[in-house]
Amino acid sequence: MAKEYVEERGGGYFIEGTRVSLDSVVYAFLRGESPEGITESFPALTLEQVFGALAFYIANREIVDRDLRKGEAEFELLRRQARHKNPALYANQKIVLGLRRREPAVDSRDAHEGGVIGAPDSEVLRIAAEAGRVLVSHDRKTMPAHFARFIESRSSPGVIIVAQDLDVGAAVEDLLLIWAASEAEEWRDQLGFVPVRA
Repeated sequence: MAKEYVEERGGGYFIEGTRVSLDSVVYAFLRGESPEGITESFPALTLEQVFGALAFYIANREIVDRDLRKGEAEFELLRRQARHKNPALYANQKIVLGLRRREPAVDSRDAHEGGVIGAPDSEVLRIAAEAGRVLVSHDRKTMPAHFARFIESRSSPGVIIVAQDLDVGAAVEDLLLIWAASEAEEWRDQLGFVPVRA
């Protein structure tokens, strides 16, 4: 009796009895991962399930590839819409990613991780102060004024404003320079700007 390894659920394909999407297994396979490597990446799957999923993919390649392309197109549309609505957020995420890649010892969070997406400047400053974190922002228009008002009544670990038109690589290098050449206490209640100018 033939066993089914893939089921259709909610408009997508999943490995039967799991929450692992067929897309995930197929993308790993297309990146060159072996079936054994795929089971290491997805501990919920057995080697038999991975082989069954790959057999399903090969037998239904045209349909599955069409679904993959459709999903990629939908994701790209959503990504473009989100980037258009909040370009600074995407620059922020790229800078944080760049910092993590260049110097893993830098303890950094992007706006999403910090829970400040959509929050007013005063709230962003409060959250950063309570977390004891220097705030890095692209908001050159309103953040400096909010920062000045904020430090009238309480202390801040500091704020660094990064120019929005600055290349991500240059922003990462300048922030790493600041991180390496100064102590956290030097930034208390201070406002700095990147790019760093001599």
